[in-house]
Amino acid sequence: MSLDWTDDTQRPLDEIVRVAFPSGGVTAGTLLRRARKGQLRVTKPGKSHLTSLAAIREMLDACTVTPKARSLSSELNRFELASAALDAALASVRQRKR
Repeated sequence: MSLDWTDDTQRPLDEIVRVAFPSGGVTAGTLLRRARKGQLRVTKPGKSHLTSLAAIREMLDACTVTPKARSLSSELNRFELASAALDAALASVRQRKR
């Protein structure tokens, strides 16, 4: 297998998966399912499906998940609840000391 590819070089899915995902976790079957969902750009000039590293990068960029920011009001509610619980615990300790 030659690694003198450009990002636009079309290769079979089973070949390109070894280069794009060397640590595993993604198989040629995974890429084929993504292609069938319209999430990966592939060509099929014959029996095999071909794609490029550029197409893989586009797919990964499109499915990148960004964490949702917590709302300030929920953070304040948590803070208020924690503060009230601490106040109650301190009051209970003070009452026991008397």
